[in-house]
Amino acid sequence: VTFLTWKKENGKTVFASPADPEPLVVFGVHPYDIRAFQIWEETMLRGKYEDPVTKARLASLTIVGLDITTPPRDSFAASVDAHVVSDGYDLMLTILATDRILAEARTEKGAALLEGITYRDAAQSDIAERDRLREERATKYPHTLPTSSESVSEFLMQHANHPLFTETGDLC
Repeated sequence: VTFLTWKKENGKTVFASPADPEPLVVFGVHPYDIRAFQIWEETMLRGKYEDPVTKARLASLTIVGLDITTPPRDSFAASVDAHVVSDGYDLMLTILATDRILAEARTEKGAALLEGITYRDAAQSDIAERDRLREERATKYPHTLPTSSESVSEFLMQHANHPLFTETGDLC
């Protein structure tokens, strides 16, 4: 799948994206990545100018989310409320036990993915278990970040010489 192409024309870089992007299912998207899609959408589609390329790309996506079972060792998602999402996906899967997965269709595209699959409707106890697991997992994220913009700036300044900035800068 091609998201973006570029070429040099008259000494300038010109970017392009397919006018009609192919439908694409993105499977196993974690809540914090779904939140990133939401921020992308807010930035590119809800401001003064609407980006038609982003609009077409997002419309072509079907997002199948997967709730986190074990938070990644470097994650701070819970401290910025990105460990659980209630929208921004078409279908969300939550592993409840070794023999059960809760599937929540949020859109028609998500419901279409469930067509032809034999399943039972979720019991209230399944939903309660999902909610309990989400709350429990929220306490297991190893890192936190300051949440106000002032404290984020202060935090970054305190860590300006961190090796991560050098490593990342070298990649750029």
